[in-house]
Amino acid sequence: MYQYDGFGNRVGKVEGTPVEPILPTEKIKDLSLNPMRQIDDVLDLTKEYHNMLQRNEDDNITSFTWDNNVLSVTGSEGIHNYFLDELGGSVRLIDWSGRETQTYSYNEFGQELNKNQKVVQPFGYMGYQYDQISKTYYAQAREYNPYVSRFVSEDVIKGNGAYPFTLNQYIYCWNQPIDLVDNDGEWPTVVIGALVGTVVGGVGSIISDVASGDDIDWKKAGKNAAKGAVTGAVIGTGVGAVAALASTAGVSAGAAVAGYGITTGISAISNGVANCTSSGVSYNNFVNGFAGGATNATIAVVGSMNTGTLGGAHLSNALGGLVGSFLTDNFNNWDSTTTKKDMDDIIRDAWLAAGTQGFFSFAGGAYTSPFINNLGGGMLTNLQLAFWNSIYSFTGTSLFTIWTKANAKMAEEC
Repeated sequence: MYQYDGFGNRVGKVEGTPVEPILPTEKIKDLSLNPMRQIDDVLDLTKEYHNMLQRNEDDNITSFTWDNNVLSVTGSEGIHNYFLDELGGSVRLIDWSGRETQTYSYNEFGQELNKNQKVVQPFGYMGYQYDQISKTYYAQAREYNPYVSRFVSEDVIKGNGAYPFTLNQYIYCWNQPIDLVDNDGEWPTVVIGALVGTVVGGVGSIISDVASGDDIDWKKAGKNAAKGAVTGAVIGTGVGAVAALASTAGVSAGAAVAGYGITTGISAISNGVANCTSSGVSYNNFVNGFAGGATNATIAVVGSMNTGTLGGAHLSNALGGLVGSFLTDNFNNWDSTTTKKDMDDIIRDAWLAAGTQGFFSFAGGAYTSPFINNLGGGMLTNLQLAFWNSIYSFTGTSLFTIWTKANAKMAEEC
């Protein structure tokens, strides 16, 4: 029997035998157990997943150390360090002397092949917690059964009839477990995106410090690595969604991903430059604007492709502008040690960005739609809608932002 806190986080489990025989008509909430084992977990509530700090199992306390994923486990058997695969799954445990104490291996859908899950620690495939009784992995929003390669309950994110592969509410990573990961049981993302973003963000910060002759600011490098992880995960999700939508409609996934890449690049770079113009020229400010721009592009392009209409493209671009602006301003506040932007101002500017980007999308769509309409319907049209309208909206919004901020600075100097 699982236990949850008031926020819906799983914080414990009771294992035992029923007090009375279970009848088919009996409700689970009325079930009484003779407890045999009690497990209590302490979580880091600032993280959505990969957040177990400590486990108390019948008074045996086990603690976990994390960065972006689990690093080590400390318990009654001492300290063990994790070796993980590219999906975040545990593959080896090494003790303090460097001796290998456990090895794990999985097939593509997560079946544990060595049959020694949870001998020392609870994490397995994808970093999910494994339950020996139910033989399932805990994927936050729902349980995943690797033996049938499906989730055991419906997805809270429903599918779209235009794309049949999304209609299966139990499918795991759209049947692409090598290329995609699903950390929260709701939406898959591309495996390599977050990893690459983490490395680029952190290394770029270090190079910036070295080039300027300053001491390396490891705290700043850590922050930029975290921003890179967010940006990489967003871009990775976008690549997976664009490729899947295009393939389902019979359009070249390569061409679709290339178009998404160009659009995202334009959005990210122009937003990075705009943020440097408004907040000062620095690597941090460029990274913050880049992250907001990449998020903006992903929402705009995937939303435009999914709706396939000019109206849907305009709304998607407006939503992208709102979320991208909100993310950039909050990253700026995270970096700032002095003046921080008020939340009211952040929300106001986010809505201004949404309106401005929606306007440029509308203007661009009005200009481009006669050409698009001559090319026929289907996903090709949707791709062109996403590509051209996003380019208009991103470049127009960024130029507008640069112009207004430059005027504001000139007015201050005068």
